[in-house]
Amino acid sequence: SMPMTTLKVNVFNYNTSISSCEKGMQWQQALKLFAVMLMRDLQADVVSYNTVVTSCQKGMQPQIALDLFAGMSEVSVQPTTVSYNALIPSLTWQEALEVFTKMTDMKIQPDVITYVSVMSSCQKCMQWQEALRIFERMLRTVQANTISYNAAIDACSRTERGGNSWRRTT
Repeated sequence: SMPMTTLKVNVFNYNTSISSCEKGMQWQQALKLFAVMLMRDLQADVVSYNTVVTSCQKGMQPQIALDLFAGMSEVSVQPTTVSYNALIPSLTWQEALEVFTKMTDMKIQPDVITYVSVMSSCQKCMQWQEALRIFERMLRTVQANTISYNAAIDACSRTERGGNSWRRTT
């Protein structure tokens, strides 16, 4: 007979499992694994939070994603640019702008993904002026790419009146 061995499960194992749930669009299962990890007195790290927030964001659970993000500071886990990038796509345009402002106030450097996510949130609600304001700010701080230019153009093309706002991007 084979000898029994006991494996000690750690945060890395949970993070890997939560990531698998996120990739499989199983936000409820990701949330359960996160809760079990905490119940077993394992200290969730920034990767744990980023992964479960992304899972909830992809599962269209913005309030849960926001609550999890807020919980990071309660346990002294410092959010990173990746943390903000995980959260912003699930927010309304007003929330995205608010979170973006808090991010920059905390001296966390946004990257092109952050800027595109905020612009996309604005674009969804036809807030092309806000999207362009963010785009102009991005041009002063990070290297724009095709995706960011397309996000700015897309925001301008979805105005309420379908006007010529796109001309501002050229």
